[in-house]
Amino acid sequence: MLRTRQLIRAAFRDLLRRKGFDAITIKDIAQKATINRATFYAHFEDKYALLDEVTEQAFHQMIPEQVANAQEFTDEICDQLILLTHQYIVSFFRICRMDSNSMATPCR
Repeated sequence: MLRTRQLIRAAFRDLLRRKGFDAITIKDIAQKATINRATFYAHFEDKYALLDEVTEQAFHQMIPEQVANAQEFTDEICDQLILLTHQYIVSFFRICRMDSNSMATPCR
């Protein structure tokens, strides 16, 4: 199960770089991950759920240990979180080649 999720996430990240989010289909992800569509749906409701998981993981990975393990939110920690969030959002939209419309109106 864990390996399948890793394959799906890796396939999705690769497709994001090559095609952009709007152009990606579940069929594309399944083919790239060498699974069938039913297996994809056993793990994720749709590509938006997969995007949620991938983005959450990526954001958590970029938070320095000092910030993640902070005992309190000092001005310095808050400033770092704001800068990290901005950097993440900019890189996210660049990598995914998404516009605000595709994020605002998911096809669920």
